[in-house]
Amino acid sequence: MEQLDLLLQPAWLVAAALLALLGVALGSTWRWRQSALFHAWIWAGVALLANGVIWLAQARDGVSLAARYAGLVLALCPSIAVLGARQPGAAAWHFVVVGFAALAALPLLEQPWRSPEWHLDAPRSLLLSAVMVISWLNYLPTRLAWVISGLAWSVGWQLTLLVSPQQRNALLPVADWCTAAGLWWATLNSMVWTCAARMRQRGRTHLPTLAQHSECDAPTAVELELIHVLWHEIRDGWGLVWAWRVRELAQSAARHARLPGELRWSGLCCASESSDFQRAATDDLPATRTAKAAAESDAPVPVSSAEPSQVLWKWLQIMEAVTRRFAPPSHAPTYAWIREHLLSAQRDGGSDCPTRRQQ
Repeated sequence: MEQLDLLLQPAWLVAAALLALLGVALGSTWRWRQSALFHAWIWAGVALLANGVIWLAQARDGVSLAARYAGLVLALCPSIAVLGARQPGAAAWHFVVVGFAALAALPLLEQPWRSPEWHLDAPRSLLLSAVMVISWLNYLPTRLAWVISGLAWSVGWQLTLLVSPQQRNALLPVADWCTAAGLWWATLNSMVWTCAARMRQRGRTHLPTLAQHSECDAPTAVELELIHVLWHEIRDGWGLVWAWRVRELAQSAARHARLPGELRWSGLCCASESSDFQRAATDDLPATRTAKAAAESDAPVPVSSAEPSQVLWKWLQIMEAVTRRFAPPSHAPTYAWIREHLLSAQRDGGSDCPTRRQQ
């Protein structure tokens, strides 16, 4: 019973959750090894390993608050690394991450490590709080919202513990238990998200249109699915900051190519009713007037002569070109796997549709 009570201490639970998250991070590091996000996953692995060691030491013999703070600084480094996760420049961004870590670690040199009065001053606490909030907001609109919320919850409690020396004795057990709860919440959600991603990946290779049709409807479904997969990988991998920039670039290129459709946060929207209405309204207008009206309204010029499969194929080419600086299409893990399987299914069906001719 005493051993069970010992294992159920919050420090052991925190260490176990961190090591479980480390396993998930190692798998993601391998999957994204050919993309710019690889560097951010390296920082995540280092942070999880270091914090796991710190909390194992805390569970056995106890560690100083300064050691906890060092782990907290490392925990925020992946958020900084994501902001520079694009090529070229992803490797050089390590200097920015190291600079942030060095700046945030200055309190470790200003106070004795074993001092019971060790605390974090207001400027440094504001810096770490700002980084934590920005990283939380960056992934809040993505499928990783529950994971990042659990991590932010845990970091927030540890940060509160470090900036409140007067209430530390009463706050310490509460902060440790809340940290353990947040980390296990993030761990379980990351595992569920990983399993769901694998199930979606398998399910996308069995689209009904591929099995039931051999004409151009099948490649239309394939191309639209590939666009959504690539967009979701960028959106969920890089978060709001870079995904919104990718959306702006893709939308600008589509307007320049006079393609209908709009890339929204949920995916490519090809509203057939509105497109048909715009096409019918502009069939009798001169091309120059149509282009001018579209430019003034910041809307795409309708392409009345293009087949849906051709339009979606051009959208797919735009998405691959825009996202190449982040993850080359052949190395984006889920996208590359699904693209190979869906296009092989197309080739087996044999058709003269645009996607097959391109392949």
